[in-house]
Amino acid sequence: MSGGALAPPLGYGNANGALFAIGVAAACIVAGLANKEPIRRVAAVLAVVLFGLAVFTLSKTAAVLALGILVIAIVAHGLGRWVALVGPFVVLAASLRPSFLA
Repeated sequence: MSGGALAPPLGYGNANGALFAIGVAAACIVAGLANKEPIRRVAAVLAVVLFGLAVFTLSKTAAVLALGILVIAIVAHGLGRWVALVGPFVVLAASLRPSFLA
């Protein structure tokens, strides 16, 4: 931890972006599993705020993964929970760079 009062939590843009992307995933999980509508709404707003923070860290990978998590959560809500099982594999496959492009 960086320790400064106004410093980001981890003091490094990519690490902060990863932390916020994990927060987006956690908020989406809470929104998907909550039984009460107010909890779902608060978790959804939190996920969007954390996505904004991931973008603010200027970590492109964290921003893309957080966006992918949000898109999967929205699609899973509309299409059903099976998308939530397939979606992470789609995001992982999209984020991997093929070796022939290296």
